[in-house]
Amino acid sequence: MTKELSDQVFSKDHGTTKVDVALPTDKKAKVALALALTLLCLSGIAAGFVIDRLYAAEAQVHHTYDVEVAIGDLESSLTSVGRSRVEIS
Repeated sequence: MTKELSDQVFSKDHGTTKVDVALPTDKKAKVALALALTLLCLSGIAAGFVIDRLYAAEAQVHHTYDVEVAIGDLESSLTSVGRSRVEIS
């Protein structure tokens, strides 16, 4: 193998077998760019999914707070009714 060709060879590991692939330098750059853009897109999709889950969790927290306030109002009303019942008797 010549030095020029050996500089262009890189190995891909496919499980237990190794395959040597000879690619020109500009082809390697295009493959690297495509891989980088693909990973960037996947990261964006993952970030969107995480943001969506964050909004859903925030909505659940807001609902829980609303329920706690409603329970507090109910307890306050029941306490007022109990006091007025004792005062009437």
